[in-house]
Amino acid sequence: MPRTNWKDMSRYPLALPPVELAEAFERQVAAPHERIVATVRQNSTLTGLRDTLLPKILSGEIEVPEAEAAIEEAV
Repeated sequence: MPRTNWKDMSRYPLALPPVELAEAFERQVAAPHERIVATVRQNSTLTGLRDTLLPKILSGEIEVPEAEAAIEEAV
């Protein structure tokens, strides 16, 4: 991957919006962004729980009565 240093990067112009526009943008995107962050964290937690519990459920180490009832109804 090509790399550069900060001295070289500092020579490139960068367009910045007026402070008022940046603040208005922040107000619009803050709540959806927080929901995205919370959802990513929840997905990570649920993935960990699934990865921990599923092998134990499949091996019979943990029994789940509701799952057993659903299996019996399906058969």
